[in-house]
Amino acid sequence: MKKKIIITLSISLIIILAGIIIIFLSKPSQEKIISFEQCVNLGFPVIETYPQQCNDGKTTWTEETNKQNDFCGTSTKSYCESNQDCITGGCNGEICENTTDSVFSTCQALDCFDNRKYELNCKCINNECIWS
Repeated sequence: MKKKIIITLSISLIIILAGIIIIFLSKPSQEKIISFEQCVNLGFPVIETYPQQCNDGKTTWTEETNKQNDFCGTSTKSYCESNQDCITGGCNGEICENTTDSVFSTCQALDCFDNRKYELNCKCINNECIWS
C-alpha cells in the first residue's frame, strides 16, 4: 500500500513538473518589439516585399528605406525652368531629362528603374531635371 502511494505521488510530481516546464518554455517573449530590425533579429518571418516587412504575430513592421538610394534611374540634371521642361526617357523611363535632351539607355529592364515603386517623379528642382 505504501509503495502504491509513493509511486502515485512520484508520477503526480513528474506530471506537475513537466506541466510547469512546458508552460515556462512556451511562454512568449516578454521583450517588446519596437522596430523592423528588432523583429528580424528575434527571428520572426520577413515578407519579401518592397519595403520588406516583418510580422511578429501581432504587428507587421515595415523596413525603413531611403527610396532615393534604392532607385537606380539617372538624372541628366539638364537646365529647366519648370516641371514641364522635364520628362522621363530611356527604354524603361529610368532617365529624368530635359525635353530637348536625346539620351540613350542600355534598355535593361531592372526593377529598380520603376520610379512609381519608389514614389519618385521627374521634376525641375533648382533649375535641374532630377528625380524627387
